[in-house]
Amino acid sequence: MERIRLRFKSMLLLFGLVIAMGCGIPSICMTEKEVMAEEVTPAVGDEFTSEGITYRITSLPGTYAGKLSVTDGKAAEGNVVLKDGMEYAGGAYDVVELAASAFGRYCN
Repeated sequence: MERIRLRFKSMLLLFGLVIAMGCGIPSICMTEKEVMAEEVTPAVGDEFTSEGITYRITSLPGTYAGKLSVTDGKAAEGNVVLKDGMEYAGGAYDVVELAASAFGRYCN
């Protein structure tokens, strides 16, 4: 019985070390960005939100960067600086359009 208890404690210790070192269970080891990139296959018309700003994919990346349109920024806080490009789901995109109502009455 003592031998089983010792083996169980050793297994728990090993499992704890694996987790602490950041390897072993992908959902624990991966950053949110890596998990999103792995789970998403973008398509034209899809929308995603980053830092309170919603983007719509208007063209997919290929030889050139894909294109994004800013559709909603009302959830963004503080002074907002729009990026001219970004990476999403493993592809490079240029921000090329800003919808007229993206920031509503908050836009000066």
